[in-house]
Amino acid sequence: MKNILIPAMVGDTDSIIVQLALEELGHVVHRLVGDNFPTRQTISYSISNADLALGKFHDINSGLSSDNIDTVWLRRPRWPVISETLHPSDKFIAEEESKQFIRSLYQTSWDSAIWVNSLEGKRRAGSKLLQLRVAAELGLIIPDTLVSNNPDEIRKFVKEKNDSAIVKPLMGGDWKENGKRYVTYTAAISTAQLNDNEMIAACPCIYQNTIQKEYEVRATFFGSTAIAVKLNSQDVKSGKLDWRIAEPHTLKISPIELPTEIYKKCISVMNKLGIIHGSFDFAVTGNGDWVFFEVNEAGQFLWLEDYVPSLPVLQTAVEFLLNPSADFIMKNPGRRITIREIVNSDKYKMSLLDDQKNVGSFKNTAII
Repeated sequence: MKNILIPAMVGDTDSIIVQLALEELGHVVHRLVGDNFPTRQTISYSISNADLALGKFHDINSGLSSDNIDTVWLRRPRWPVISETLHPSDKFIAEEESKQFIRSLYQTSWDSAIWVNSLEGKRRAGSKLLQLRVAAELGLIIPDTLVSNNPDEIRKFVKEKNDSAIVKPLMGGDWKENGKRYVTYTAAISTAQLNDNEMIAACPCIYQNTIQKEYEVRATFFGSTAIAVKLNSQDVKSGKLDWRIAEPHTLKISPIELPTEIYKKCISVMNKLGIIHGSFDFAVTGNGDWVFFEVNEAGQFLWLEDYVPSLPVLQTAVEFLLNPSADFIMKNPGRRITIREIVNSDKYKMSLLDDQKNVGSFKNTAII
C-alpha cells in the first residue's frame, strides 16, 4: 500500500478519476484542494530541535500529515482563496501571507516522496520560452517566434510572415464575465489588426509564423512511456488554428506511434526541463516535418482514453504514480482499470458532489 498526495483544483476530473482508481487498488490517496485554504482548510506546521518539521492539514475533504507520503503528484496546486468578508486592506495582507505560507510548505514538506513533477521542474516547464529554446537546442523544429510588447517589432515580424502569423498567450487563462466563461486560445493575427500601440504594448504575447499543418499530435509521457494520438484538426474549421476549440469527436482521433527520433528528443526535452511527466503538442506538415509547439507538464490526458478506448491511459497513469521515475515503462498489468469503469461508479458520482463543496475561483492561478 502506498500513500499518494494529489494537490489539485476544483473540477479537475482527471485527478478525481485517478484517485478512485488508486483507491480501488488499496492505496491511500489525499486530494488536497488548494482553493479551500484558508476558508475551509486549516494547516499547522511545527518545527523545533526535537522535531525538524511536521505539517498537519485538515479540510472539508480529509486530514493528512506531511510525513508518510510516497508520491506527490503536483497535479494542479492552487493559490489560497481569501474570504470576501475581510476589509480590502486586511484581505491583501491575508492573501500575501497565505501565499507565502503555502509556497513555503511545498518547499519544506514531503522531502522523502517522489514528486511528479518537482517544484523546479514545474517552474522550468512552465516557461514557454525555455521550452522553445531547449527544443531548438535539441534539434526539434519550432515555429519562428517573437515574444514582445514592442508594436514596431511585432508589426515587422507579422509583415515578414506575409500576414500569416498567430498570436497566443505566454500562460493562458480563463475568467468569468457576465456569467460567461472565456478562455484564451491561439488566434490569427495580421498587420491590419496591429494599429493600437497602447493596447499592443500593454501585454507581451507570443507571435509565430503560421504552420501549414497536415494533422496534429498529442503525446503524453509517463516517464519513458508515451501514449500518442493523431488529431485531424485540419478537417475541422474550428480546429485549424487551435484544435482545443473543436469538439473532440470531430477530430477523428486515432492512435499513432512517435517516430523514434521524435520520441528520443521528447525524452531529452523532459530531462532538460527536469520533469518526468508531460503532454507534448506537435504539428505534422505535408512534408512530414514534426513541428514542436509546447509541452504541458500538467495537461489533461484521460480524454485520450475516452475517445480511443483501446489506449490504457488511466492504467498507465496509475502504475506510473505507484512507481514514478524517468525510466518508467508500462508493462502488462493483468486486469486493466478503465475510465468507463470509474466514471460509471457511484463513488465517482459522490466524488463530483463532494467536489462541488470546495471553494472554486476562475481567477485563482496555479502555483509556479
